[in-house]
Amino acid sequence: MANESMLLTLINNLDLSIRFYDLQGKILLFNNIAAASWGGKPADFAGKKLSELYSEKYYQTFNERVEITKESLNSQTYLDTRELSPGNIHWYRSTYSPMFDDDGHQTGVLIVTEDITSQKRTEKDKITSETAYQTLFEHMAQGVFYQKADGQLTDVNQAALDIFGISKDEFLGRTSLTPEWRVIDTDGNLITGDAHPSMKALKSGKPVSMTVGIFNPLKQDYVWVIANGIPQYHELQEEPYQVFITMHDITRQRQAEEEIKKYQKNLESLVKDRTLELEEKNIDLQSFNKLFVGREFRIKELRDEVAKLKAKLTEHNIRF
Repeated sequence: MANESMLLTLINNLDLSIRFYDLQGKILLFNNIAAASWGGKPADFAGKKLSELYSEKYYQTFNERVEITKESLNSQTYLDTRELSPGNIHWYRSTYSPMFDDDGHQTGVLIVTEDITSQKRTEKDKITSETAYQTLFEHMAQGVFYQKADGQLTDVNQAALDIFGISKDEFLGRTSLTPEWRVIDTDGNLITGDAHPSMKALKSGKPVSMTVGIFNPLKQDYVWVIANGIPQYHELQEEPYQVFITMHDITRQRQAEEEIKKYQKNLESLVKDRTLELEEKNIDLQSFNKLFVGREFRIKELRDEVAKLKAKLTEHNIRF
């Protein structure tokens, strides 16, 4: 009796609905959770028939499950929903198990029901979050891809494929060491696969940012991007298991910068030529100015000589 009392106390304190029916469908045991779900106490249901508790439609479904369990002699698990109030839907997982006495004779069916609403809502929220993330991932203006620590490329969005100029299957079939990649730095030097931004982030375990040019076979030209690599870690792991890469297309900016550089170079050349031309004209002007000043000085000397001669002639005429 003491053991039975302890067992009953344990059953009544479990956070599960526990019901035990005999082979004729009569209730032998309802624990506190089971009784509360029907709006009563365990003693209120002892000895009652299943048909007294359920509506005809629900009783038919419930009775079918009990019969399947009795005939199969194996446990069966079912998932049900119940709307407790408008919009407040709860999920329940019930396991129906056949029960036997010490002689191996079947005595009834035990039903253990767990409220898994929180779990289901968490799963739903996770699915919603994952769906939202996948939608964001696929429609981002920035190119994005993932790469495992072993170099395997695992996922990519359309913006990244547009930058690469290849299909998703082609991308997923490559690694950083695939020779088809042609990546250069800002000086035009080829970057080897082991020095790509993703590989550098995986090796260092730190975020990496690089400006690189990626050859696009469809455009037959380089697409310039700012590539940011962010290593990702599993909990309690020191080495990253993958890297998350974002690529911002700066090709137009890069082309504009190149045009500005060309314009500045041409302008500097024009200024240099114009300066040289002005210097040459200035030299000519200085030569002309020297000639002009010398000529004026000579005229002045001649005028002075003429004046002296006139003065001498005047003096001569006065004497004679």
